[in-house]
Amino acid sequence: LVVIVGPDDTPYEKGFYCIKFKFTEKFPFEPPKATFLTTDGHVRMNPNLYACGKICISILNTWDGDKWSACQSISSLAVSLQSILHNYPIQNEPGFKNEVGKMSRLYNDCVAHANIRVGVLQMINNTPKGFEGIRDDMCKYFLKNYKWYKQFCKKNLNKYFNYSIKSPIYNWEEKFNYKLLFQNIRKLKKQLVPPLPKTTPKTTP
Repeated sequence: LVVIVGPDDTPYEKGFYCIKFKFTEKFPFEPPKATFLTTDGHVRMNPNLYACGKICISILNTWDGDKWSACQSISSLAVSLQSILHNYPIQNEPGFKNEVGKMSRLYNDCVAHANIRVGVLQMINNTPKGFEGIRDDMCKYFLKNYKWYKQFCKKNLNKYFNYSIKSPIYNWEEKFNYKLLFQNIRKLKKQLVPPLPKTTPKTTP
């Protein structure tokens, strides 16, 4: 099991990207089977990360490029997976290698909203099976960076409010509601850090 925290200054910033690995008897001479779990079954967080959980990267022998070798490890896999979570993810899609304009910005907007909705809130509130032991670490990270999550939602409150925006490259629509995400971020913090009980001041006789 691996959780990759989305890199800063990308639409994946501070999201939790959960990947489950299954090793065959031929490991390390063939790569493990990998399943991407940061999904609601619809969102396409990255051209290489499918809504159904499929992962297409060359090191897993599921895409063109440098293939798996016995000297590879889970660490090198994690580095490869993190490298696709960059600021222009649309460029990972064939035919969009040089896209930096409107389509890239629109795709990033959809991913950034889903990053909070699925990559943060869903991953903590409905942690994927098998990742329960890692949930505490995700919660600690969330609380440590709570101010960032809150401010990010707050500054985007009016972005496409209540509009369903279609991703420019996939049959996926993201309904924008940063107001709701803002409320849910605050609610999550209260669940993780309940307020201290009120104490009755002592009175002197």
